[in-house]
Amino acid sequence: MGLMKNPHDKFFKAAFSDIETARGFLQHYLPEEVKKQIDLATLEATQGSYVDK
Repeated sequence: MGLMKNPHDKFFKAAFSDIETARGFLQHYLPEEVKKQIDLATLEATQGSYVDK
């Protein structure tokens, strides 16, 4: 069996495709000053990748 390509990318895409998992992660790890400026209740999934070259 060959090595998996981009295992970190695949992990994060799988984990954060679940809105509740993503919301919990952000709630736990974002600094308080950032959380005061956003509404995690409105978090929604979108398709695609947004990584610049």
